[in-house]
Amino acid sequence: MLTSESILKHHTLDLKRYGVPIPSPGSSPFHVSPNSPYQLMAIDGRVIYAYPHGTSLLSVPFVALMNVCGLSARNPDGNFSLDGEAQIQRLIAALLMASLVF
Repeated sequence: MLTSESILKHHTLDLKRYGVPIPSPGSSPFHVSPNSPYQLMAIDGRVIYAYPHGTSLLSVPFVALMNVCGLSARNPDGNFSLDGEAQIQRLIAALLMASLVF
């Protein structure tokens, strides 16, 4: 959701502005930091999500709707919000599962 929000608000995949931990050069992108639930990679001075970005792109409209409703994957100070991320993920998961019933 944070990558979707970055695409929506700043038109970039770079997550550095959200206060996520910057991976050390040469570290495995799939090492999860205790301060972030994301698997991150540092590439050319940018911090990006390590997995393919297709789901992040598909989630942009939903994240935009959640932002209008007051939910965000970032705090008012601009840093990453794990609580906001979890709330958005719970809602999107519930809506996707409910849509499979119909």
